Amino acid sequence: MLRWRDHPHGISVLQRISKFLRCLLKNKIVYTVSVKKHSQKIADSERKIFDSICGWGGALVILVAYFLISFSIIPAQSYWYQGLNAIGSLGLTIEALSKRDQPLTWLNGIWVLIAVVAIAQIVLVHVK
Repeated sequence: MLRWRDHPHGISVLQRISKFLRCLLKNKIVYTVSVKKHSQKIADSERKIFDSICGWGGALVILVAYFLISFSIIPAQSYWYQGLNAIGSLGLTIEALSKRDQPLTWLNGIWVLIAVVAIAQIVLVHVK
C-alpha cells in the first residue's frame, strides 16, 4: 500500500483521500452556502461597478454633446446630437435607478424619450 513518506503515522494515500472526501461531503452544505454568499457579494460589486460606469459614461457623453452643440460643431437637429443625448441620459437613468433616486430617474428617463422623439422627427423630415 502507498504510504506518505514524511507522515509519522504512515497513513496511506487512499486513506488520506478517503478522509478528505468524507470531510468535503460533511461540510458541503456549509461550503455551498459560503460560496453562494461570496458569489453574491461579487455579483453585487460587479453590478455597482457597471452602474457607476453607466453613470459616469452617460455624464461624459452628455457633456460631449453639449460641447459639440455649443461650439456649432454639429447642429441641434442632427442624429449625432440627439443620439448622444439619448445614450448619455440612458446611462444616467441606469445609475439613478440603482441608487433609487426617483427625481433623477424621471428626469433622465424623460430626457431619453425626448431624444428618441427628436430622432424620429429627424427621420420623418428626411423621408419626406
